[in-house]
Amino acid sequence: MGGRFRFLFDSRRSGGSDRAALRHPFSVDAKVIQHTIQLVPRLSEPTLVTAVLVEPNVPVKKGQPLFQFDRRPYEYKVNQLQAQLAQAKQNVLILQADVDVATQKVDKAESDLKFSRTMREASVPDMGSD
Repeated sequence: MGGRFRFLFDSRRSGGSDRAALRHPFSVDAKVIQHTIQLVPRLSEPTLVTAVLVEPNVPVKKGQPLFQFDRRPYEYKVNQLQAQLAQAKQNVLILQADVDVATQKVDKAESDLKFSRTMREASVPDMGSD
């Protein structure tokens, strides 16, 4: 049963006073508890640890890197996303060219329509004037 404390009565230190003697706790069945912290990396997928950057029983500072992880899966993902971005940018250029061609076709169709109306009006005699 851990955690039961007794107080050592040492009349030599207390000068004979019982009250002063009760300042020195001791235990015959004490337990030492080591405080630990669980470390959980915030990685999107399981990754191998390639290096441990700290030594055992050496204090670490806030923000100090503790581990180095395998970068290859993340570098692959970055390269893959960069390729997708380049493809999307190229698609934007192609689609912009398609919009320009379509705009020119609309302009030509409107011009052809206007010309046709003008030609029709010029070929139809005015019935109202004698």
